[in-house]
Amino acid sequence: MEDLSALGVREEFDYDPTTGNLRWKTSGRGRNVGEVAGFYGNPYWRVKVRGRAYHAHRLVWAHVHGVWPSGEIDHINEIKTDNRISNLRDATRSVNMTNISGAQRNSKLGHRGVTSRRGGFMVKFRNKWVGDYPTLEQAVMAYTKAKEGMS
Repeated sequence: MEDLSALGVREEFDYDPTTGNLRWKTSGRGRNVGEVAGFYGNPYWRVKVRGRAYHAHRLVWAHVHGVWPSGEIDHINEIKTDNRISNLRDATRSVNMTNISGAQRNSKLGHRGVTSRRGGFMVKFRNKWVGDYPTLEQAVMAYTKAKEGMS
């Protein structure tokens, strides 16, 4: 449960959907009106407001949708500091874990769910066959599309 209401998020911040940045609406405590709110808190952007630190992506979701997310926020492009609303989705833990896990350490291709097979590439998502593709780029796109279909 979040201490700050979604309405409170809108009172504290303006949001820029092109950059994903939250900007302060008020000055005080070392901040100025219009200044980008937050700090890098490895690997996410975090914002301290009303005495508590929040993940910026959760604040963005609440600001845009007027409610807190019901699950976890998944960064679709896997860049954890990219808080543009077009890059965020409310996801279950298992869907979000497909991003967190990344490629396995022994992956020769560097892409989760993609393996080389008979001169092409095979894609699996959640241990289910997605398809065979002639190029690595097509295989990676197919994996991404399968993952996005799980939201």
